[in-house]
Amino acid sequence: MIKHMADMPCLLTEKENTVRQYLYATLFVIACLCLGINLPVSAGVSDDQYFDSDGVEIRYKVIGTGTPVILIHGFLSNFELNWQETIKVLAPHFQIIGMDARGHGKSSKPHNEDAYGVSMVKDVVRLMDHLSIKKSHVVGYSMGGMISLKMAALYPDRLYSSTTGGNGLFTVENIESMSAGQSSYLQKAIDKNILLPYDNDPQALIFLLKNLKKIALTKEEIDQISVPLFAIYGSLDDPIKTIDKLKAARPETQVKIIPDENHNSAPHSLKFNETLRESLLKIKR
Repeated sequence: MIKHMADMPCLLTEKENTVRQYLYATLFVIACLCLGINLPVSAGVSDDQYFDSDGVEIRYKVIGTGTPVILIHGFLSNFELNWQETIKVLAPHFQIIGMDARGHGKSSKPHNEDAYGVSMVKDVVRLMDHLSIKKSHVVGYSMGGMISLKMAALYPDRLYSSTTGGNGLFTVENIESMSAGQSSYLQKAIDKNILLPYDNDPQALIFLLKNLKKIALTKEEIDQISVPLFAIYGSLDDPIKTIDKLKAARPETQVKIIPDENHNSAPHSLKFNETLRESLLKIKR
């Protein structure tokens, strides 16, 4: 078993290498499938709920009571898979609201690139409206972190704080490079009839990647962020250039590094989730 995807031979150009952590999950899934390695299954799901987000059905779940924290998972993942350990640590203190991002899990998977992009941010706002939540913490990991930062820029009045895990600030060029690499692996999965786990549809994900660049923040959007920002990542991860960009753009961002964790393992570690919990508890409402 590969312990860390960075140990694999480099499959990317130098430009793509700056965002290779976003390829880890894709490579891990496809490599395991090709080698016949069993992948973990999602935790048992109960009390699934759904709402219509401008014609797209979004699956969500609400756990506990208290100040709401919305959790947004990463690419190729889903709510339980990404946040199983986080739920355990946060639930005693907050109301957890988890969703399967469009194109993932049990949510709808449109085969139309216009259905993605900023619509993935609006799904979070529409979920809050659906649940009559005026303000919430929003925490995203990997792709979800990009959504969380975009929401902080577009809807600061709806947030107590915004947390990005496993990454920092991406440019349109970064995202286009990363998306091209991931799309090529997903296309190989389609061509070889490889079924992706966790209800993922590779064709829908390719459409998602085509429009992901629209989640990149413009300078004007960065300047209008007015909520507390947190960035948490593992020391064995490699998001340092995007973290540097985030710190340069928003020097007040509180960066936390989790020792001995990589891009895949960090959100499942106790230290990551304890750090997240303590960060959120310090925010005044």
